[in-house]
Amino acid sequence: TTTTSTSTSTSTVASASTTTATNRSTVAPSEAEAASTVATPDASSDTPPASCTPSVREKCGFLWSCRAFCAFQRGDYRAAVRACRMAAELNPSLVDAYVTCGAALQRIGDLDEALCWYDRAICVNPRAERAFVNRAALRTLRNELEAARADLESAFQLGGGQSVSFWLNRAFYYNASSMHERALNDCTHVLEVMRVASPQALTHRGYARLCLEQFDEAAQDLDEAVRAKPDLVRALYYRALLSHRNGITAAALKDLTQALRLISENDAANAHLLQPCQQLFEQLSLEKKEDTQEQQQQQQQQ
Repeated sequence: TTTTSTSTSTSTVASASTTTATNRSTVAPSEAEAASTVATPDASSDTPPASCTPSVREKCGFLWSCRAFCAFQRGDYRAAVRACRMAAELNPSLVDAYVTCGAALQRIGDLDEALCWYDRAICVNPRAERAFVNRAALRTLRNELEAARADLESAFQLGGGQSVSFWLNRAFYYNASSMHERALNDCTHVLEVMRVASPQALTHRGYARLCLEQFDEAAQDLDEAVRAKPDLVRALYYRALLSHRNGITAAALKDLTQALRLISENDAANAHLLQPCQQLFEQLSLEKKEDTQEQQQQQQQQ
């Protein structure tokens, strides 16, 4: 689950929406000035104009960063990466480009390169709260839990408690660290205090409740998450775990089949769930086959 917030998947991944707007007064020209002095970036060009002056290059970089954000929002993550690279080349101080690039790279499954871009964002601006939040989610995915905890602490000190993505990614970290009560509390904060209807929060809370053996409440959360976002792979996987625990093999297999189909359709952001989904699917398929054979034997004996 990453921040644009991710999760993302997932884990939940952040893009550059809020800070882009915040930085408009310092980086971006006014709309009238932009229209009169800066040409719209050419999407077919792979290099910045050689004749650009420093100030124009900065403005072009901002426009490329906006283009990257739009590409991210419509799910064209490779286009977002290309635009972010152009933005960073034109304006190396544009932190939004680094963060959006890292988020887009996470969505296409390139975690190592995503980590590099978050590192660059923090080098450019050590107070880049969203870079810390996203890097924490990525490090949780990689099971680097101590490093993830440190990033979350840094993000909180920088004001991360105001963002939904912070609470979601910290809940993801808490679940990965077996601190399920804390994960439940963070998700409840998002849903009831911040009043954000978040399928990701329902998913993480559902898993926390499953681990805490609050099975009825877990079922409610996971059912609601899947209704709100039927392609949420993590929710499908967690609900399959719950169905397996309750002995409802057919329902578990149905959710796992859907999750595996979504991952196979180039859902690289959830590739890390491929192996556990496959393992559980094979286990349940074998159990179902054995139960069928046992029932057939009993019928023959009768």
